[in-house]
Amino acid sequence: MVKDILAPGLRVVFCGINPGLSSANTGFPFAHPANRFWKVIHLAGFTIDS
Repeated sequence: MVKDILAPGLRVVFCGINPGLSSANTGFPFAHPANRFWKVIHLAGFTIDS
């Protein structure tokens, strides 16, 4: 069994799948311009900048 690596008391956990080519090339998650992840978490109030 793999031990949990998440901190106790977290309110949100974002889970992704294997990175796409844009993410692999840039080293930045959800990097492809067509990926709506960052826009959606901004609209949900998780980030200040869009």
